[in-house]
Amino acid sequence: RIQAVDAASLGRPLGQISLPTELRPLALRIEELLSRLHEAFEREREFSRQLAHELRTPLAEMRTAIDVALRWPESQDALVETLREVEGVGAQMERLLANLLVLARADAGIEGLRADELRLGEELDRVAGDLSARLGERSISVRNRIAGEASVVMPEPVLSLILRNLVANAAVHADPSTWVEVSFDPDRGRLTFRNPASDLVAEDLPNLFERFWRKRADRLVGERVGLGLPLVRKLARDIGSDATAQLQGGVLSITIEGLRVSPAPAGTAGAPIE
Repeated sequence: RIQAVDAASLGRPLGQISLPTELRPLALRIEELLSRLHEAFEREREFSRQLAHELRTPLAEMRTAIDVALRWPESQDALVETLREVEGVGAQMERLLANLLVLARADAGIEGLRADELRLGEELDRVAGDLSARLGERSISVRNRIAGEASVVMPEPVLSLILRNLVANAAVHADPSTWVEVSFDPDRGRLTFRNPASDLVAEDLPNLFERFWRKRADRLVGERVGLGLPLVRKLARDIGSDATAQLQGGVLSITIEGLRVSPAPAGTAGAPIE
């Protein structure tokens, strides 16, 4: 039975085999070892899925920019602009990889995640800037309603990936030519993203945090694969918070509850990013 174990069958129980009494403790210890290996393999698979999910769109943007430049190579100004665009997308990918690798190392127990004091509004502005091209494709504006001095204490890679996935989700799934509004309640440590989503119904809400779920199977095939919101919930729970969804009047609200708030004075709301 042990000889038959491979990477695809690590979860097969050995403890259920009929064994002499003196061999059962050995079988149970081997089963515990295989269980730990199975969990480690699953973490690797999860990291691979997250990596593919996060890099899919930036790579497509980079390829599109290069294809356009190759089609009209005679314009020097256009080539320079393309190089700047590719440089910007490359910087996004570098930040994504750095954040994901930090999380993977923490998940594997190699190193711990350091919590930092982070300005929510500033982090949102940076993420929205990175995703401005994607937002602009469907004319989605970001309304930053976070008080200027509002800060949270959490690992920077976690906050960056949460904000990125929530903005990217709105960029793809909000109604065209609308908005995503972001607010923060420091008294409850509650971060809320709101956007019009007229194609959703209340029955869809339990599915939003399920991996690979999409409202329609034919929608944006090859672009979004249904991992953004599940990743947001996982990251939130990793730091002791949670993510929930509500739908009211055709407006979807994604809320991160229980964030640790830094005792900073409240400022003014950030300006909307159009």
